[in-house]
Amino acid sequence: MDIKRVQSWLNGELLQREWMKKQYKLMGLIGVLVFIYIACGYGSMKQQRYLSDLKKEVKDAKMEYLTISAKRVEQTRQSTISAALLNNNSKVKQNREPVLYIPNYE
Repeated sequence: MDIKRVQSWLNGELLQREWMKKQYKLMGLIGVLVFIYIACGYGSMKQQRYLSDLKKEVKDAKMEYLTISAKRVEQTRQSTISAALLNNNSKVKQNREPVLYIPNYE
């Protein structure tokens, strides 16, 4: 590479040439497009982080729901209710007879 060529690049002679003066608008457009491209990249990264956080939140909520649901099933189990009634000396007694089923004739 020639030293004069490097000097022309460094001192700005290249930017003063006629064909380069005609391309200023194109260079400006390319600069704007590069800026938009970088901004969109950062925006998509931000959105990916947000979606990742939402997925984690949904997973945590699902685990909490399963825990609460399991506790509720345990508390409403007939054996648990019977044991609680016996421990509290409640006057409520468990029905030992089967429930009478009345069919619906339409």
